[in-house]
Amino acid sequence: MRLVASEAQEQIALMKWACLTKLSGMSIGTYLFHIPNQGKRSKMGGHQLVRMGLKAGVPDLFLAYPKWHTYLLGYPGMFIEMKRRNLKNTPDGGLMPEQKDMLNLLDSVGYKCIVAYGWEEARDAILEYLSV
Repeated sequence: MRLVASEAQEQIALMKWACLTKLSGMSIGTYLFHIPNQGKRSKMGGHQLVRMGLKAGVPDLFLAYPKWHTYLLGYPGMFIEMKRRNLKNTPDGGLMPEQKDMLNLLDSVGYKCIVAYGWEEARDAILEYLSV
């Protein structure tokens, strides 16, 4: 049986790569951050986080680097939903309905949104995004 890295392990690997890769003199990791939207919490703690803006389905990572091709064409940033690589060929791709809805919402207002199965897919998507 082959072990598959957890989503957290994949994300940590991506962040290591991003921190070592330069963009305009700064590491990509400077612009890439995690949105802590998951985890176990108490009922009261969860309620407080919802009141503070926690929303179901928000992607795991945001690349806060706008990429414009022309004045009006491009993206204000890129959202990345990380998934374990073994979920790629499942019927729902490992996505919850709230995640699909949020990705569609963010895409509809101009953000680049991707689902990456493993850190290499995320790396390749970031490099493609930045090269356009």
